[in-house]
This record gives sequence, C-alpha cells and structure tokens, in this order.
Amino acid sequence: MSYESSRGRHLEALVVALFVSLAGCAGTTGSSLAPQTQVGGSLASSAAALRRDAHAEKVLYVSNSLSDVTVFPASIHASNPPPLVTITDGTTRPEGMWVDRKGTLYVVNGVGQKPVSVAEYERGKTSPDRTIESGLVAPSAVAAGGDGTVYVNDVHETKTGVVVVYGPGQPAPERTITLPDPAYALQAGGMTFDARGNLLVATLAPETNAVHVFSIAPGSSQPVDLGLQGAGGASIAIDGAGNLYTAGAPNDDTVAVYAPGATTPSRTFQLGAQANFITVATKGTLYAGVINERTGVTGVAEVAPGATTISNLIDKGKYAYGVALGSL
Repeated sequence: MSYESSRGRHLEALVVALFVSLAGCAGTTGSSLAPQTQVGGSLASSAAALRRDAHAEKVLYVSNSLSDVTVFPASIHASNPPPLVTITDGTTRPEGMWVDRKGTLYVVNGVGQKPVSVAEYERGKTSPDRTIESGLVAPSAVAAGGDGTVYVNDVHETKTGVVVVYGPGQPAPERTITLPDPAYALQAGGMTFDARGNLLVATLAPETNAVHVFSIAPGSSQPVDLGLQGAGGASIAIDGAGNLYTAGAPNDDTVAVYAPGATTPSRTFQLGAQANFITVATKGTLYAGVINERTGVTGVAEVAPGATTISNLIDKGKYAYGVALGSL
C-alpha cells in the first residue's frame, strides 16, 4: 500500500470517527513551550519529573498529518503517558520530522490545501523561527546535519526523487540531488544518517512496491543504492549500534532490521498494525506511528530494544504519522 493511499484511508477513517484533536498551545512567535491545560501539568514540573530518571529524559514528537505536533515523554516505563504540549503554530499538515543536536525541531508540512513547507522550531519553542517553502513540491521527510544543513526528501513531477539541500539558515535551496529515476510513479520515504555521516534516503515505487535506500556521502551528489533485500518499508531509522530499521508501506506492519553493511535483514517482526514513520533511540527502542482500526492498536507503538512485540502505546487510539525523538 502506498503512502498516499494510506493517507487517504487514514483521513477518511478520522472523519468517520470524528477524532477531536488536542487543544493547541502555540503563542506568539518565539514563545516558549506551554503545558496543555488539565492534561500534563506544568511543563516545568513535567520536565523535572523526567529528569529525575535519566533514562526518561527524552521526549517524543508525534505528528498527526492533520493539524498539530504533540510532545510526549518517551519511556517504556510509562504506560500511555499524558502529553506535555501540543504545537499548532506552523503545522498545516505535519508529516516527517527531525530533531538536530541543538534540539531544533524540523517539521515537514506535506501536500494539502496550503503550500508545502518545512517549519523549523528552536529548542523550547512552539512557533516556527523559520519556514522553508522554496524548491519544494511533494516533500515527506527532513533531516538536518550537524552544521545546520537541511535535507528534504521530495518528489518532482510525480516520478523524480530528489533531495533538496538548504545551507544553514538559508530559505532557498543551494542544490538539488536527483535520485535514480525508476521511470514510474515514486513517493518519498524517510531519511537518516549512518555512523559515517552518510545521508540515507528511502523511496517507494507504488506500482511495483519496490523500496530503495540510497546513501549519499558528505558533500557528494551521487546517490548509491544500498541494495537492501526484503525491506520492511520506506520509513528508515538507525540505532546507536548502526543497525538500520525499515518499516511502513508497502509491507505495512513488518519491521526489517539490518546489521551495519548488510543487505539482508538480521531479524524481522510484525507490529500488528500498519506503520507510518519510525524512529529509533540510541539503545534501540523503536517508535512507530501505527494504525489498526480493527484491533485498536493505534497511536505510537513503543518496542523495547531487541523485542518483537509492542511494549506500550503512546497517544493510544489517536492517529500518529510522523515521530521524532528529542530532549527538553
């Protein structure tokens, strides 16, 4: 199943179910994170509670592709934890996300009624400090390098996969890297960096259900196909040991994990629900936006390191699309 058909089915299901989105807490430009009333307590107290447990210091950003990004504590010890804050300013149709070393959050606003864009939020902000629109057509995922360079996985004219590259702080692209043309319809997948600093970019060809993951060396414009066999899908993430995780369309609920340099999975498992984007913590905890209307396994699936079953559901029962890990 393609990402576009998945989006359509999910949006339709949401309308039928009359899901009510969480109240937004965005303030004026450059405002600080504000707690969601009567949900997670004050952000200060929530942050203090998280910091008492070093393992739980991370927070999880969740996009619903409709209107907002919600922030949750990320810990397999907390069963469906309450949200800390909801970001609505600058999130027109939030999909893929990224958090850089400085804690800056990047959010892709995908194809919808408003222009596509990437909204950039400095650490602790609920309003964007910068919005990128120039050069984007149908973006899906974003990644930011240590020097502030922003990379966006995009598709032009429905079949040309590209990585649009923006220099630090720049609103217009400095260059565009073209991915190998499959000569048929293409959709952008996820992005991540490997241990050597190579940018990994995934694509999905809906007509053939083929997933390709390309590696682009720092400063290069020449994508190299990793030749992965049996990929779980076009959403990708890497843990601290260098293991590459793949999930999502076309295999829906399958997660396939590759050891560094391998082209066949070292292990695979099923989430029991269709996966959208995924992210993986340094120690291997997997987070995936999932939906299964029949079984009710819907929200963000949290899978413990090395496990093959869901340990916890965050934002249980709500539609989750993009996921990213950060810190307060």
